[in-house]
Amino acid sequence: MEVNKIPCPLGWQSKTKYTYFLTVLLVFFTCEDKKINDCAGVEGGVAQIDSCGLCTGGTTGLLPNYLMDCAGQCEGSTELDSCDVCGGDNSCMGCTDPNASNYDNLASINDGSCKYIQTQFQVEDFSSAENCMGCHPTHYDEWSSSMHAYSMKDPVWLSLQRREHQVHDEIGIELGDFCVQCHSPIASLTDAIIDHNTFSLSDLFALPPQIQEGVTCDVCHTATHIPEPTDIQTDGQLFETTDFKLFTDGTRYGTIDDPVDNNYHTSEYHPGYDRSEFCQNCHNLTVNGVNTEVTQFEWEGTAFQAMGSECQSCHMPTYQGQAAVDGPERENLHRHFFPGVDVRLDITQPNPEHLTAVEALLLDAADIEFFPAVPDTLEEDSALIVQVIVSNNSGHNFPSGTTFIRQLWLEIVATLDGDTVFSSGLLNSDGDISDFYVDPEEEIDPQLHIFNTVLYDAQGDSGLRNVGAEDMVSLSDYTLPVEGSKTVNYSIELPDDSHGTLDISARLRFRSFPPFLLRMLNLDYEATNLPIFDIDQVTAQSHVQ
Repeated sequence: MEVNKIPCPLGWQSKTKYTYFLTVLLVFFTCEDKKINDCAGVEGGVAQIDSCGLCTGGTTGLLPNYLMDCAGQCEGSTELDSCDVCGGDNSCMGCTDPNASNYDNLASINDGSCKYIQTQFQVEDFSSAENCMGCHPTHYDEWSSSMHAYSMKDPVWLSLQRREHQVHDEIGIELGDFCVQCHSPIASLTDAIIDHNTFSLSDLFALPPQIQEGVTCDVCHTATHIPEPTDIQTDGQLFETTDFKLFTDGTRYGTIDDPVDNNYHTSEYHPGYDRSEFCQNCHNLTVNGVNTEVTQFEWEGTAFQAMGSECQSCHMPTYQGQAAVDGPERENLHRHFFPGVDVRLDITQPNPEHLTAVEALLLDAADIEFFPAVPDTLEEDSALIVQVIVSNNSGHNFPSGTTFIRQLWLEIVATLDGDTVFSSGLLNSDGDISDFYVDPEEEIDPQLHIFNTVLYDAQGDSGLRNVGAEDMVSLSDYTLPVEGSKTVNYSIELPDDSHGTLDISARLRFRSFPPFLLRMLNLDYEATNLPIFDIDQVTAQSHVQ
């Protein structure tokens, strides 16, 4: 092969001076400094075709194999994780602080996820809600009207907890902070209440505001972990078992994932604050493993859970606004009215916004209908069977929680040409319905239908006057099941030789306490302020001929 025919120096022909390999190379590239173009077309350039078939390097500005992933695949998507492992899962990342509750002994890189749980507290570890008001006036105003803010001042609760302690002290059972744990967690965590038997509103007002405020801001916003449901064990008198996982290092947690820095406290996003489980330590109680007040358990496994409808969806709905004064406009803020079924009873007019929120929740809670429909005509002297279907729309049983103390019942009235021929569920002169507490022989209102639970103790006693939640061993459940309904039958006997227009009306009614219980607690004023909510009502008409 002849290459450029360029004369070579004399020494090149001597193979004793140069190796055969060098001879071949020099022949191939010629003896003159002959320059050729690289893959980018640059004479004498250094760009080369990489393993993915692309011209890289040199003047291209492209790194060789830049389209190759860490697994060696061209245009692949496998990447190095934070631990420099190809296709890894960042398993080296985690909490590396042995003092943290979520310490990961396999982690080598701290990812800032360390969470801590305190076991010893002082009142001064917590801020008063008054300190939060200046920056968060909307949240404060809503909270201050809620039952969370009222939980320690509620005269019904104060009277009931005194009564429970007195009754149990007489038989040698010490309840401790069983009732206080959820009505003022700070009081319980700091052992602030010495004598539960006589604890009164005046005693409360002698304590720091953080305790008076009941379920105050810091009770929730210093929580670092999802708590466990509460189970008490009566055999060992283990009544103070409510789980609080708090850490008071100055950080406040919440649902905002991009909090704005401020001079008062560190703010941090916590995904658990949007989960129903966040509430279960105080809204799910079992006694020796037996379901007692189990709102969380009722919700679990339902379509509501499957669709992502959490406790907060109904009881802390979202709105658009500012979380703090001068803060950015946000679309995912939560209301802090915490509506349930209770309102203040020590005043004649509760906060109208809170009352409206409670009414809105209750009016959507259930529906009733006549099914089958009441016939248009009836023959005289015939008996009429009226069926009312009561359907629960709530994400848990209705009522829920302290169901043994609630009253949800049907009122039905039938009139013939204006004269009452049948009624059930009407109030007596004391404002009570004739349930088995008022009418144990079921003589006054034998067809009354009430949806609640009845607790039984080990001696077989039952009912509000005799059995508290901490004493129960079993219960009868008459509540409306979640995602379910119940059919109630009424037998209406018409007078002989009846003729005319028969009007039938039915109402589903609710109130948080029976008046007789409030009177028993010497709370007559509160009994007069007890509202009744009419959740739904239906009417029908038939002609008797």
